[in-house]
Amino acid sequence: MHIFTATSTGPELRKIWQMGDNGPKQNERTEGYRYAKDFIYERHKFATLNGFCDLLNRLSDVPTASLVLGEPLIERGGRTGLDFTDRATGLCVVDLDSLEYDGTAEEAVRFAFPFLRGRQFVYAYSPSSGFKAGHRLRVAFEVEPMDLTEQQIHAEHWNNDLSQRIGFNRKLIDYGIYNPGGFVFTARPELHDLDDPHPIRAFFVDGTAGPVDVPKLPDMIEVDVAPSVNLGQMPTLRWDASQRHNSVMNFMVAYRTAFPNSVFAECWAALSDEYERIGVRAADRHEFDERYIKMRFHGIRGARRKRKAFPTTRQEVPLAQATQQLSDEIKTFVAANEPRVKVVEAEAGLGKTYWALHWLGVEMRYAEHTNGIFFTDLYVPNHNLSAQIEADAKAQGMKAYTELGRGQEMNGRPVCTKHEAISKVQGIVKETRQAFCGNEVAQCSDRAGCLWWGSKTNP
Repeated sequence: MHIFTATSTGPELRKIWQMGDNGPKQNERTEGYRYAKDFIYERHKFATLNGFCDLLNRLSDVPTASLVLGEPLIERGGRTGLDFTDRATGLCVVDLDSLEYDGTAEEAVRFAFPFLRGRQFVYAYSPSSGFKAGHRLRVAFEVEPMDLTEQQIHAEHWNNDLSQRIGFNRKLIDYGIYNPGGFVFTARPELHDLDDPHPIRAFFVDGTAGPVDVPKLPDMIEVDVAPSVNLGQMPTLRWDASQRHNSVMNFMVAYRTAFPNSVFAECWAALSDEYERIGVRAADRHEFDERYIKMRFHGIRGARRKRKAFPTTRQEVPLAQATQQLSDEIKTFVAANEPRVKVVEAEAGLGKTYWALHWLGVEMRYAEHTNGIFFTDLYVPNHNLSAQIEADAKAQGMKAYTELGRGQEMNGRPVCTKHEAISKVQGIVKETRQAFCGNEVAQCSDRAGCLWWGSKTNP
């Protein structure tokens, strides 16, 4: 097993905590690592998880070092995904975040990851553990070699399982860290007027050695991806002052995609023209100037036209069987009578709208029989489809009408004559219908023959 570390030649890679008026608080200066210009990468090999535990404890006292996911393409450089590749590894590192569990850290890990019971693993306290609520841990264990994409999918499944078991839909396992070049911080925090709650940061838990048993995912395949620009097409600089580095990097990637054999001087000329066109301030032009392009452009690859994905399988059934399955699914959903979301993806002509209206009509008639109230909103892309659905709904015994937007025009006349005034007070006036259409004191002078009001009152 192995993993890489990144050592900063500039800012420290650790968080800063200090005592505030209301208890410990994190110092804003902790984000300085994002602007580190240069990192030195080093591969660390270890035969056992105990060796990885020793590495974590050593790194806890190195404020300029951090674990970094993926494999760096160069020994010295930046920390963007362009500088890394996604290689399969036998070590899986997981970020367990704010798990409220009444037990020790070791017990919390076994609760979060049941497959680790009786197995070897390592856990380490994160830099905010002891200052923020819940168990905040880095957990590492051995797996059959898998790349970061597979690790992310597994981590998302583990998080869903954990959320269901505790009854809360939360991101307790951070599955967003699995990107080439992603940092996993290991240094103990810098503490001002605070005692270190974890003098020893990492611990090895003994058990059965070897890869843990996680579900086997299907082999991934390469699929085509549309590039950001076409061959020979001049890219556009999409400038964001809060994401200056990413803006310039994305431009260079797009330029290399459009002109694969270009040199840095051509890219700089194009970028300089974009600076002039959108008026980028002088300080930013100086920071991301020709020297910056010359240093970075040689390592830039074009946008990937292929990516890895899991194959999708189609289990086709006869049309009549598919229609019946669709009807049953909608019937079960409507009859449940509880707030939730059901996503139905089916081909056109299968009967999605018909069966939805059919079972909604059944539910509406049942509600009337029991003196209940049943309202349904259907959203459609155009008025023609709305008119068709309105007719189908009435055929199922439902009262139906099409709600027109106040700002629309029909036959050359506005649906509502006061739509501009109403749009300006939306969210300010609690009930615009009473305020503008009519109330006990007054009513709109244009209400007679009003298309918007008629759609409401004459379903």
